[in-house]
Amino acid sequence: MYEVEFPEEFIGTKFCTLSNELYKKLGIVLFALKLRVKEGGKEKMVLNPANFVVPSFEHFDVHGFVIAQDEFHAAKAGLLHKKKGSMKMSTLATIGKSATQSAAKSVLTRLE
Repeated sequence: MYEVEFPEEFIGTKFCTLSNELYKKLGIVLFALKLRVKEGGKEKMVLNPANFVVPSFEHFDVHGFVIAQDEFHAAKAGLLHKKKGSMKMSTLATIGKSATQSAAKSVLTRLE
């Protein structure tokens, strides 16, 4: 089990989409998220949050928890968008900036 930092390309993407694509493309199981509010440092861990949308990094540090063969393979979860010829997660992020900001506000409310 490994904790990986999410790249900005994951912003606005549903957890279920990320977990499905990471498993199909890399054999990595994404099963949880850790959200930390940048101001105040409050943290929340959410297990398998299906339709949860990854919020803007403006307000949060977002990490994923994955099951992978080893640390090298786990690191691929965070580097997936950079590797030539691999799936581009940014194409999965179809939610507009305002929707992402709304999701971030919603998460902040739930963390309080």
